[in-house]
Amino acid sequence: MERASQRPAQVPGGHISTGFANLDAMTQGLRRGSLVVLAGSTGMGKTALALNLARSISLQGEMAVQICSLDSSPTALLQRILASLCSVEAGRIASSRLTAEEWPRLGEAMAQLSAAPLFFSGQAINTVASIRAHSQELAAQRSEPLGLVVIDALQLLCGDPAEQLKELRELAAELRACVLLTCQSRPSVELRPGGLPLLHDLPALEAMQTYPHVIAMLHREEFWDPCTTKRGEAQLLLVKNSDNPLGTLRFGFEPGFSRFLGIDAP
Repeated sequence: MERASQRPAQVPGGHISTGFANLDAMTQGLRRGSLVVLAGSTGMGKTALALNLARSISLQGEMAVQICSLDSSPTALLQRILASLCSVEAGRIASSRLTAEEWPRLGEAMAQLSAAPLFFSGQAINTVASIRAHSQELAAQRSEPLGLVVIDALQLLCGDPAEQLKELRELAAELRACVLLTCQSRPSVELRPGGLPLLHDLPALEAMQTYPHVIAMLHREEFWDPCTTKRGEAQLLLVKNSDNPLGTLRFGFEPGFSRFLGIDAP
């Protein structure tokens, strides 16, 4: 486990602020003990948005965030988070190809992250049992509950997806943390005009409808239509939102910096 420490802003009900005003308004923030699924097809930016949420929660307060990625190394994830903070592309950070003006920005971003309670678990953590063990160890070391556990992604976890969803809901309750799980949509979405995601595009549909408290599906029109007028925009469709309304939120998206920007206007 690698460490990359202000308590995050709280929204009504003691939920954790996501750092995005429009998302907080629809969800009341991330609820402790809840399982949140962030879904979408390839290339939508699921990992980037999950990292943006992790960055915001860890930097805005002394609330520990654990990131378990089964697809990317901790170094690669850290470079993407740094890119979102200092507006330098992650690839250039990796190769150290920065201008004289960019180096100080990178140094400032690195200082911010080094003081944040942000932790990474390696790619060998690929079962719910191993994630549970690492999360419990981290919580014990800090003598307080974690705020957020990010798991990227469902399709790379070992075992039956339906059982994994059940166990992850139980894990969220055990840890008193929000567990955020990214999930790949089925290929059927790619055959639909416009690629707009639907709930039935997700695997283990019955379990998906049962165990997560929130299901949010990410969509970028420009991915499917290069001529769209909505370039640089993303939609987050809340298709399940326990005790809160369903709806669609708009975000700005800067893929070069792995950065989402809240858009409050309809």
